[in-house]
Amino acid sequence: MRGMDAVFERLESITKEMLKDCETVACETAASMERYAKGHRVWTDRTGDARKGLRGIASRSSQAISAGIYQDMYGKTGKGYGYYLENGERKLAGGVTFGEKYGILKPTRNAHAGMFFDGIEKACGQALKRQ
Repeated sequence: MRGMDAVFERLESITKEMLKDCETVACETAASMERYAKGHRVWTDRTGDARKGLRGIASRSSQAISAGIYQDMYGKTGKGYGYYLENGERKLAGGVTFGEKYGILKPTRNAHAGMFFDGIEKACGQALKRQ
């Protein structure tokens, strides 16, 4: 049984290292998403509040590691600026809608998907090679 204990200890060590490296990828991706969203916004700043409220965030739960971008004017699920940036549309009086003209969150997520998933794959591969 001593051999199996050593195997499981080694697997636990590799898992911890992979998770740490994947969290680093998520943090780097979230920071890049925030910079990208602020730099590539398609609206004209009036007060700067919408731009300042763009936040990149990395998180880890028992099931997932993620990186995301959201608008923090009224919280993560607020209806203020965040709603229009997230959905990229706004209904005006009379039912007039303008499409994704001002949307930045979805394009930011799309632009960074490859960075995130490639980074996770590379981090896991490197952790295995170090073992």
